[in-house]
Amino acid sequence: MTDIILSNVKQIPSIVNAFNLLNFNYEWVITIKRKVKNRTNSQNNLYWKWIGEVAKHVSDLTGYEIDEVHTLFKENFLDGKKVCIGNKISILYSTKLLTTKEMSDYMERIQRFCVQDLELLVTIPSELQRHE
Repeated sequence: MTDIILSNVKQIPSIVNAFNLLNFNYEWVITIKRKVKNRTNSQNNLYWKWIGEVAKHVSDLTGYEIDEVHTLFKENFLDGKKVCIGNKISILYSTKLLTTKEMSDYMERIQRFCVQDLELLVTIPSELQRHE
């Protein structure tokens, strides 16, 4: 069975009809959870723009390239997922499954780091700038 997305009350009858199509010779697990939006393409594009800006800013001093800056940021500003196989343990960090809010929080931590520690103002698109 595929995911069914409910966005208004008018869809309830069609969802009830979908339940009626289930084969009740089997048991079914039905989970209801709030749909969250994954990071947006705009967030992802801006993030990679920042990574490039930081890499350019620190490259003479550190030699770090874009992928190394990306890894450094993930390891320092994301909560990792612990993976164990036998006696081997790894912590995996990924931005791919972040929600829009999680990506926003992650990028705010990066922006704060850039200003405070690197004295670098990363690009902020005009639509996101605060106008006073």
